[in-house]
Amino acid sequence: MISDHGEHRSLVSWLTSQEKVVGLWIDEALSESTTEPEFVRKLEHHRKWLAARINELTNRAALIDRSGKYGRSNQAADSVQF
Repeated sequence: MISDHGEHRSLVSWLTSQEKVVGLWIDEALSESTTEPEFVRKLEHHRKWLAARINELTNRAALIDRSGKYGRSNQAADSVQF
């Protein structure tokens, strides 16, 4: 559970860094002639999964920001689940 905007930004930042690392790993794997195609396929699948989660979290944060929940001090707004 993400309880505040700072935690949310940290999670999105971490996921984004992981997506970049997987992208670099894919590039490296593709440059090797001995790389198994299945390995690259799995990496690409994981990268797409990461991108989807980043998009999902970013869209939810935008909705929450517009509703002002992060700015409130009530407990319901402090315990928003993602």
